[in-house]
Amino acid sequence: MRLGIKSIILIASLLLLAAGPIYCQEDETESYFGIQPRSLIDAPTAWTLPRGCFDISLRVFPNGGIIGGTSIGLSGRFMLGISYGADAIIANTGANWNPNIEFNVKLRLIDEAYYLPAIAVGFVSQGYGSYNDEQKRYV
Repeated sequence: MRLGIKSIILIASLLLLAAGPIYCQEDETESYFGIQPRSLIDAPTAWTLPRGCFDISLRVFPNGGIIGGTSIGLSGRFMLGISYGADAIIANTGANWNPNIEFNVKLRLIDEAYYLPAIAVGFVSQGYGSYNDEQKRYV
């Protein structure tokens, strides 16, 4: 069995995922539960990762598809991430890899206060589900 570079990257991502969802280099006493959520189910929040922290995610969808991604906190207000995946990874046929690596970026403009919610701007190019080659978009 010959493994391609994409399969090796996917396997390495799965191994990193087994290490735990979040790691911070700044404060080793900070627990996983001290970091605010960046999304609630599929709705993004205004929170970002603290500086020096990263998050690894894995999303499984029908037809044996998997999308893996990581986000990195570059400062307390700015985070950057990438994601990549394929359809039919968990199948008897060959994987149908997505044509592009997708990116996400988020900048928190205003912190939450008693009288004001936190406000952030961002962009996520990763869609959900498999990539439709005919329509040039995700399902």
